Amino acid sequence: MRRAGRRLSGFTLIELLVVIAVIAILASILFPVFAQARGRANQAACINNLKQLGTACLMYADDWRGFFPYPGGNDDFPAYDQDTGGGLDKYLRNKSAGSTVWRCPAGIKPPAGQVPTPGTSFASMGRSYAMNDYLRPHNRGRNRWPPTDRTAALPGINSSQLSNSAQTILFFETYQQSDATAYRNGSPHFKQNTGGEPTCMHSGKMNVVMCDSHVQNVFPPETWSADRPMGGPNVGMYRPKANAKAIPARGTFSRVPDMWEPFENFENYPSQ
Repeated sequence: MRRAGRRLSGFTLIELLVVIAVIAILASILFPVFAQARGRANQAACINNLKQLGTACLMYADDWRGFFPYPGGNDDFPAYDQDTGGGLDKYLRNKSAGSTVWRCPAGIKPPAGQVPTPGTSFASMGRSYAMNDYLRPHNRGRNRWPPTDRTAALPGINSSQLSNSAQTILFFETYQQSDATAYRNGSPHFKQNTGGEPTCMHSGKMNVVMCDSHVQNVFPPETWSADRPMGGPNVGMYRPKANAKAIPARGTFSRVPDMWEPFENFENYPSQ
């Protein structure tokens, strides 16, 4: 009498399809959660970076009779990102513009093997933050900030001039070129058209550090006023996400001065 052969167990095609479908459903649920967690981690690191920059500026001002570092705009004078004659390097652990303190983790990293080069267009490589361009004693347009001594560092604005340090933007997230470079100074009214605009890096908003060193997460148009001080709509530019084109928007800030103007009736504000 022949013994019946043992039937080998295994998955049927239907069972395999069910397992694959369950895995796909779980993946569709979990991947957005992981992305949100990564986004929150990036934002937390970004807030920490800006807090460090804000604290460094306050330490700088304490050493220089209340003057903030120079925002930049004229290469003849050392700015906040230079380590000669008025920079923030001595107050920061991460000194290079390519280091993490100068860049949101969601920003563009410098190309492999390349580092920031002082005095060149690559000086800002790896940076994703810019200084508020209006933080200077007066606003007479590009290359029209005459110093008393061209060999000395041109100071930024004095903290005593600020109408409200807790309401005035110091550093903000800005646009990075594809090579990871960025303007070191800017504003919604920057006229370069190739950078310097506020840029949303965190779910449609951007992080900023105020002149008292506290950090906020804001929607860019909510930081500038609806109307110009001398009349007419106040339209600024911002980028809704990192790789988007700059778009115009009328401000919605309800008070004067707004978050960019250091004090009321600032010279030529908001022109640059």
